[in-house]
Amino acid sequence: MPGAAVGPVPVVRMFGVTEEGHSVACSIHGFTPYLFAILPRGADASNPAFEGTLRNTLNRLLAGRGRGVEEKRCANPVLGVKVHADKASLMGYQFAAEQRTFIQVFVAMPTMVPTLKRCLEEDGVEFPQGTLLHGASAATCPTFESNVPFILRYMIDADISGSNWLELPAGAYVRRAPGAAVTHCQLEVGTGREADE
Repeated sequence: MPGAAVGPVPVVRMFGVTEEGHSVACSIHGFTPYLFAILPRGADASNPAFEGTLRNTLNRLLAGRGRGVEEKRCANPVLGVKVHADKASLMGYQFAAEQRTFIQVFVAMPTMVPTLKRCLEEDGVEFPQGTLLHGASAATCPTFESNVPFILRYMIDADISGSNWLELPAGAYVRRAPGAAVTHCQLEVGTGREADE
């Protein structure tokens, strides 16, 4: 899921040196923070409109609950919802564990993950009509991977380990003008949204 096209966006900054020994800072745009949640037993997420409807519901739930200036400026804090059917949690995993439906919720800023976690686990969510069994409309959902720090989440997903060599292929980045530098490195480059501008 690509990051937001407008408004505040998270930026991952990687620091290092080139093979020639020049210090370099790379600002990486476009990585979207997320968490997983498990839907209540018997929940039916098969309706094609489920993901969009739940995204709108979560956006209303998160509206105005942000802690920082960035969150107050996010028109749509939830960028997307993706359903993962027939999955099992690794927590207390047993062979032939019960298959459940999980959702992956993508948010605009990493600081929104803890707020979303509280909404899902404590406050409960109003699910789309007909999603839950027995006519219930609201339920709480346990979350997973909601405590993983944003930079660690990026490194795991990008398969980067500490002290790793990173390669930026030609055309995948733009060099920041010396007057626009935000660090003291000799070279500054950006990827993602910054490269599009």
